[in-house]
Amino acid sequence: MTLEVRRLVNGEPFQHVLGHRLPDRDGAEAAPDEVIGWNGHTTAVGPHEVFTGTEAADVFSHYLATGWVPESLGLRHLRL
Repeated sequence: MTLEVRRLVNGEPFQHVLGHRLPDRDGAEAAPDEVIGWNGHTTAVGPHEVFTGTEAADVFSHYLATGWVPESLGLRHLRL
């Protein structure tokens, strides 16, 4: 599964895909080649943006406790 989060920054809405942080790759993003489907829709994400149910539950628990995602995760801005 993939995880997304929305937030307001200076009154502007932003939506991000969460991912496991990658070692420095000179700013290169992993190609979004993992396809995730739900209810007739699909989206492509990078392999580092795929989470197990247990990992997703841990992220959700952290979000509920702190109001934000763990610092150990990276964010990729979605341009909608």
